[in-house]
Amino acid sequence: MQNRASAILNTFAQKSTELLHDVANDSTDTTADVKLSPSIILEAIAKQGDQQDKFDFLFVHSKVYKDLKEQDLIEMVIPSQNPALKPVPFYGKFRVIVNDLMPTIQGSNKTKYLSVIAQRGLFAYANKELSGNLPPLEIYKDPRTGYGSGETQVISRRGFVLHPVGWSFEGTLAQPSPTFADLQKASNWVMKMEAKKQKYVAIITN
Repeated sequence: MQNRASAILNTFAQKSTELLHDVANDSTDTTADVKLSPSIILEAIAKQGDQQDKFDFLFVHSKVYKDLKEQDLIEMVIPSQNPALKPVPFYGKFRVIVNDLMPTIQGSNKTKYLSVIAQRGLFAYANKELSGNLPPLEIYKDPRTGYGSGETQVISRRGFVLHPVGWSFEGTLAQPSPTFADLQKASNWVMKMEAKKQKYVAIITN
């Protein structure tokens, strides 16, 4: 599911320039790297005009997360409902989601990183019944493995829909479900809601 969400976020960077704030530097000069910063974030969310205060989450690659920590911009908040849980990272009011599945873009000279600032409800999710009467859980035992004791495998099958709100997938598929390559192909997606009603803005930095 995370892979699919990441593939879709990668498409946002290719498709909708209205919602993309690209400030990355691609020169050979390493001192010219543009790292994610408060001013860059403010410029990005300003693209949403009077909707800019409705954002809740900041999705970043671990490298970008490191850059924010080096700038002392990350606050670790202990969950009030259960202090025994691990502290949760926040940038201002944004809950920070760190995942190395966040897209990287290889430039001519440098690697660029896609970050996404999102509102709740960016993705719609629903469970889906499996086709072909496939059982959701199946146990398979192979007596020929495990040095004579056999090996038991638990096979889990899931059907679900994960879809970005405000977009329509209109690609032609060779299989029942889109592959990661299908999801990352910009021509397969059509924006159905105007930019200001979208629930995200994307940023590209070094």
